[in-house]
Amino acid sequence: MGHKRVELTLKEVDKQIRGLMSERYVARDYLRLFQGVFKAQYQTERKLRAKDLYPSISKKEAAERIRQGLPIIDPNKLQLGERELCDLLQRIGSILVAHDTGGNPAVKLLLEAEGSGDISLRELARQTIADDGEYLGQFSEKMGEDKEGVALLATVLVAPFLRVCARPLRRKVDLDSLPTRRCPICGGAPLMARLREGDGKRMLECSLCNTQWAFNRLRCPFCGNEDQSTLGFFFVEQEDVYRVDKCDRCKRYIKTVDERKKAEDKLRALPVEDVATLYLDMLAEKEGYRKMKEPLWKEGNG
Repeated sequence: MGHKRVELTLKEVDKQIRGLMSERYVARDYLRLFQGVFKAQYQTERKLRAKDLYPSISKKEAAERIRQGLPIIDPNKLQLGERELCDLLQRIGSILVAHDTGGNPAVKLLLEAEGSGDISLRELARQTIADDGEYLGQFSEKMGEDKEGVALLATVLVAPFLRVCARPLRRKVDLDSLPTRRCPICGGAPLMARLREGDGKRMLECSLCNTQWAFNRLRCPFCGNEDQSTLGFFFVEQEDVYRVDKCDRCKRYIKTVDERKKAEDKLRALPVEDVATLYLDMLAEKEGYRKMKEPLWKEGNG
């Protein structure tokens, strides 16, 4: 199957970011911010155990949820700790301030509301995983904050919990044969794609739990469009290792790294590749295409 998938560990991410700092096009401030956010998430993740977060599920039960068009994880069954979510939110807020982004007003408001008992971070996390737009809209209105800003912050909070849950669940299904547009494990939107070295198979990576699953190369992962006249891609100059796959029907795009054109010692985890290629996001947006979900470090804070 070619190169082994690069895993998301703190040591590995720190190593990859150090190696990126001298490269062309890289937004170094954003890389450092991502590094700080990931470290905070990883510290939370190391304290968690999958068996405490989600009940055991058989392969048959997992297959049945997939058959019904549902992700394996049912948000209502997640046992999320209010204290752990609050602690992570505090660390994220400190990181945003330390990196001179001006902070995120939603962080302070959420902490104050949680402290007074006006809101539940646990429920916000569950509804974010469920992608309940109506709930998030009402929640944001109550906070007096922008819905997108609150949703982005919430995804940062839920990610370490879902990463821990996802690991044992990936063994329940064949991720090479589930052509779903959303993550088959948690239902998250794809963050980025890679063309796997060896067989060139297109693998999508979840923006929430970092699960990777195979997906048709000639299909839009957002709207399902298969009309080749409205699908395409572009890249910068001769840097065809990275490209932007675009859909003219839904005007969405996803960045892709072609691992067949990279040496094994140059491979990086896709969340790192994502923040290292922000220049492609700018080019895509300039052309009128939108990303499914924007990362916290790409908000207009700095």
